[in-house]
Amino acid sequence: MNKIKFVSILFGAMILTLVGPSMAFGFGYDFFFKNILDVEIGSKFESFYLSLMLTNTLPVSDVKYSELISLVNKHTTLSYFHTFQLFFTKLVDGILLVAIFNLLSGVLKITRV
Repeated sequence: MNKIKFVSILFGAMILTLVGPSMAFGFGYDFFFKNILDVEIGSKFESFYLSLMLTNTLPVSDVKYSELISLVNKHTTLSYFHTFQLFFTKLVDGILLVAIFNLLSGVLKITRV
């Protein structure tokens, strides 16, 4: 496999590592809100965005998202789910991204200082 193709695969893996957990947990929030609280989040992108906001403390300017976040804070199951999301996301970021960066530095022959 040539170097450009391998580096492209590594960058794709990095993007998937950063976006994948938020997408998966977004589906989880969508499931919890629909089946436990009978609340519609909206589209799959909106549940993904809610997951991103909760994990990365993005600014909330929409009333709908503010209400959803307050429901996460009030409902015990969703609060545990959110805590698990934080631990899992940080663990994945720490392990997989470091491994990908090590592979990338080996391919690009970057010397460490």
